[in-house]
Amino acid sequence: MNRRLGPLAALGLLPLPPLRTADAPPARQTELIDELWADAVDLAPGGPGVLGKPFVPRREGPLWLMFDIVARREPQGRGELVLDNPLLDVSVPAGQAHVRVKDGRMVRPLAEHWPRDDKGRLLAPSGRGLDRRVQAALFAALASGRARRLVVIHRIDLERPEQTQARVVVSRQDGLVPLLVAVQVGQGPVPREYRAFADGVNGPWLQRHAYEMALIGSGVLAGALATWKLRR
Repeated sequence: MNRRLGPLAALGLLPLPPLRTADAPPARQTELIDELWADAVDLAPGGPGVLGKPFVPRREGPLWLMFDIVARREPQGRGELVLDNPLLDVSVPAGQAHVRVKDGRMVRPLAEHWPRDDKGRLLAPSGRGLDRRVQAALFAALASGRARRLVVIHRIDLERPEQTQARVVVSRQDGLVPLLVAVQVGQGPVPREYRAFADGVNGPWLQRHAYEMALIGSGVLAGALATWKLRR
C-alpha cells in the first residue's frame, strides 16, 4: 500500500519537487524526497506495510528518515518495536538496517492534549483524519495511559545511489504495538525545524531516561556505600 502524507503540514513546511540528476543540489543543501504514513491496520503482524515513491538518492550526503511513532504498551513483553530496513531492495550498513524503538525512551501523551477535530474525534498528530478502528485503538491506549510516542531521526549512509523506495514494515514487536507511523524522507542536513519538532515531542533527555538514570544512580550510590564501609 502506498500512503504518502506526513507531518509537513504540522511543521509548516512544504515538500520540494523531485530534482533531476543534472539539477541535484550540493551536499550542504537539504532535499525533501518523500512522505508517507501507516496505521495499525497496515502495521498488523503479517500486514502489507507501506511503500513510498521510487527515487534515486544523490551521491553526496546521507539519507535520513524522520519517524513519528505512536504505539500502545502491552502489559506483557519487553516493550520493544523493530521496523525492518526502511529502504526497499537496497543494502544498508548493518547498524542502520533497522529502526529499534524501546518503551523506556518514549513519552506518554495525555488524552486531553491529543489533537481532535471539531466533533471531538481523535486525529493523527499531523491533523490527518483516522480510520474508526484506529481511532478506537488510539482512544483506548490514551484512556488507559498505555499510549506511547517517539520521534526518531534515522540516518542511512549509502555507498552508491540506487533506485529505492522508503517503506514502513514491522520486523518484530514485543509488548509494543504500533498504532501510527508517519515518515519524512530527506537527504542532506536535517532541517532545524525537524530537530526542534523531535525535541518538542520527545521532551528533555533526562525526562525520557529517568528510569535508566535512577538505576545508574542506585548503582553509584551502592558502590559508594560499599567503598565507605571498606575504608572504615
